[in-house]
Amino acid sequence: MGQIEFDLDEETKILKFFHFRPNSRYIISSDILEIIVGIIQLVIVLQCKKLTLDSFPITAKDFSEIINFFEHQFPDRLTFGFIQTSESHLSNIYCDIKIPKRTHFVQQAYLRNFSSNRKIWEKVNKKKARIYCFDKQTQAVVEGNSEIERLQGQRIETVAQQDYFYSLHFEISLATTLEKYVPPILKRIISTNIIDHLSESEKSRVCQYLLLQWNRTEEARLDIQENMENTILQVTKMIDKELPEDIGVRVKPTYLRIVHENETLDLIDPSPGAYLVPHLLTFKWSLVRAKKFYWFYTSDNPVILYNSSFEKIIQKEGDTFFQKHWDKVDAFVKSKGASKYIRFSGGFETGRAPKIKGVEIYFPISPKLCLCLIDQQPDTKRLSVGGINREIILQSKRYIFSHKKNFDYVNKILERYPECIDRDGRRSVVKYRDLSRKL
Repeated sequence: MGQIEFDLDEETKILKFFHFRPNSRYIISSDILEIIVGIIQLVIVLQCKKLTLDSFPITAKDFSEIINFFEHQFPDRLTFGFIQTSESHLSNIYCDIKIPKRTHFVQQAYLRNFSSNRKIWEKVNKKKARIYCFDKQTQAVVEGNSEIERLQGQRIETVAQQDYFYSLHFEISLATTLEKYVPPILKRIISTNIIDHLSESEKSRVCQYLLLQWNRTEEARLDIQENMENTILQVTKMIDKELPEDIGVRVKPTYLRIVHENETLDLIDPSPGAYLVPHLLTFKWSLVRAKKFYWFYTSDNPVILYNSSFEKIIQKEGDTFFQKHWDKVDAFVKSKGASKYIRFSGGFETGRAPKIKGVEIYFPISPKLCLCLIDQQPDTKRLSVGGINREIILQSKRYIFSHKKNFDYVNKILERYPECIDRDGRRSVVKYRDLSRKL
């Protein structure tokens, strides 16, 4: 259709387009509309604060249609302007974007189910909701500087969040779908203490929400990052054996965020052609209830995966189980006439991935209830309250949350499993295998 130059100021987050040169004197309006829409979508994905376009062959009427489309999709977030230089030409086109700064990777509506001051904020304002927070790195409760923080914990709107962690597109997509429809379903489960009343469509949405919460966290992004960087490094070393040993790989944050967002949106696809949502609907659903004097913690990575059936196999066979697996992979690679391949270790070596046989998914939805989905096997044994809390602590990134200021059990688990305090560099193991050489 044509060529256009652009310049991105990384500091001010302003993206400028200029010198549009069409390939032909005649270019249809639908192509022009497609170009403009693509440019605006790119600006939103890149989290730019402003778009400028020096001039463009588009009518004011057509551009107004584009404005209406985006203002409907992102209400109160975009501001457009332009100067009409002729009937078919606009100049000084601009779009200001209000990017959400504080973006949560655990939904606030979910965390409010664990608030320490429910009786207070329910009468006043949900922004007053607070929660007790334990920091695994300092191994202490986050006290803050004020008396109210010491008495009632941190404001929920300030935890499980990071500046500019997600794009406007991703935030709006969730706020208008799953984050809108699923919290009321969870509240109904909490109030009735049962799940039998859920319809198939409600179960489908809960499955999407579980997958979303499992994959939207900071922990999940770090896992993706380590996987990508290790894979690139191992492939490079496989190709070039002369590379220095201390060479490293770093994925750009913007690219990593885009990959993470796209992977998460693909994961929660409920269509029949997708796999995970229909797969989870076949699991056995139940509630784990905490009895008197016991309660569930939650964390900055609140959906936990376990596999008791897999754990029993590992206890019985040990390293022999993994050796059998990799021997089969070696044989398959050789049958295809190849001699090198990349080994990915992660969910397979723990049995903790949604697609793995026998996986168990636990999601505490209140201090007294935990939703449980299990790919039931003959030897599956559902975790107890203590077991679920142990995994919540082990699989968290950094912070544990509670409605009570009592983290004695957390300290016991950290003392027993100190390696869970900092998992950086150990989330993903990627190695290349050369079958022409002996291990």
